[in-house]
Amino acid sequence: MKRVVLITGFVGLGAVAAWAGWRLGSSSQEDAAPRIGKSPLPARSTAAPVTGDYSGMADSDPDPRKGRALPDILTLAEKLRFSPALETQGELLATLGKLEPDEIAPALEFLRKLPPPVPPELLRAALTRWAAFDAPAAMKWTEQLSPAQREEVRGGILSAWAQMDGKAAWDWYLKAWADAPEPRWRLERDFPMLIHAWALHDPKAAMEACLAEDKHGTFDGWSGFGSLAALPEHREAVLGLITGIPDDKKRQAALRSTLLHWARHDPASAAVWLDQYAPAKDDGNLIWSVAEYFGNSDPQANADWLLRRTPPEKRDGIMSYALSSWSRAEPEAAGAWLEQAGVTDTGAQIMIHAWAGRDLDRAVGWARRVSPAKRAEAVASAISGAIGNGGRPEGSDPKPEVKPDLSKYTEAAGVSTEELGKLVEKLQRQWRSRL
Repeated sequence: MKRVVLITGFVGLGAVAAWAGWRLGSSSQEDAAPRIGKSPLPARSTAAPVTGDYSGMADSDPDPRKGRALPDILTLAEKLRFSPALETQGELLATLGKLEPDEIAPALEFLRKLPPPVPPELLRAALTRWAAFDAPAAMKWTEQLSPAQREEVRGGILSAWAQMDGKAAWDWYLKAWADAPEPRWRLERDFPMLIHAWALHDPKAAMEACLAEDKHGTFDGWSGFGSLAALPEHREAVLGLITGIPDDKKRQAALRSTLLHWARHDPASAAVWLDQYAPAKDDGNLIWSVAEYFGNSDPQANADWLLRRTPPEKRDGIMSYALSSWSRAEPEAAGAWLEQAGVTDTGAQIMIHAWAGRDLDRAVGWARRVSPAKRAEAVASAISGAIGNGGRPEGSDPKPEVKPDLSKYTEAAGVSTEELGKLVEKLQRQWRSRL
């Protein structure tokens, strides 16, 4: 019996941690993946998936209760329920995650009767612990909670349930989904957590569930499964299953989500894998999945990787992934790299944008590198950017607009002062319309 309690205790603690990690970092909207060469590199996503098997975390503290009896735990919960300290919150949740089976019902009754608002984390911790023993009973108990409270605790129960019996948790979820009225996004957000927990011990069954559901509501249906690739011990199994999916569209969707999670933690190894998987395949979505995070952690290594894997005639298309963020943070370094790589129209235009608010002359210098047919508009873009930024670096305090002497730049633009002025005004109108 002690062995059963120990195992379910680990599962309960693991599900609490998994739920917290997923909810803190999840987003209700699926990331939009720009096609390569069409859009600048997006800002780094804050979405942070669940990426671990937390079932052994109890090993770090074999007795988080520290000898406390149930009345002491409940007194602590009442006292510290709104504590802002993460250490205190963690200790309290770990303590609730070590409740014995006969303590769960009185603990839940006590928590439910606390003066509102009751932090959902406390109810969730106790219910997740219960789910490690009897998930259907834990889910049934939630019917006495308010609808809002049920939405907050359900994910932890499903996660613990899926670690013990993924098929049963999945069947419950499908029925709940079929019966739930719109909007169902709160139920949808539990889907990746359930899949992640299920895949920890039965990845093939979890993948089959993803294949059956495909895109799930507003959430990436592959997010929970793909997040396991961030863990080296699960990576080979997950990628082996995904690369064996016969349907090309579903396989690419699964790979994109998997690479997003993997690259968030180790973009260099994800880049190496992608080169080995499809070294000659021009798939902007998969490249974007890696480059989004590689560019944030090591922009030069990311730029070198993109250059290495791209044929010379297609290099203009990867410049936004290589330079957009880097050029804004380090325009000198980004510009030096571009000189070595070979200046393209897109690369030069990115550098124009990077320098326009800092040094108009340097921005115009990059505009001279644009092909003749686009050069006049490139010079006008540099001038418009300088006016729009008041001639100041991005992020600095507002200053009055600076209107440069257009006659200084007509030679670079190859048009008259009047024509250049019209181009600048056109770009300024477009800029103002987006404010």
